[in-house]
Amino acid sequence: MYRDIRVVEEIRMINNNLAKGYQEQRKANKKAKRSEKEMTTEQCIEVVKYLRKCCASHDSSGAKRSDLSCYAA
Repeated sequence: MYRDIRVVEEIRMINNNLAKGYQEQRKANKKAKRSEKEMTTEQCIEVVKYLRKCCASHDSSGAKRSDLSCYAA
């Protein structure tokens, strides 16, 4: 539709270029935000270990944890 009108084709081309640039910028921003927010696997494992020591009253074998277990590490 309206392919025979040169100005319309130019507007479509400009619109397509702007849309591509917007999508690339959006992906880059998402990637930057994600890298700021995410923890590494090692950091996550350390947090889980710490929380298990401090928050769980019993360990995985069912033995009661000591009160000072979260300070030992």
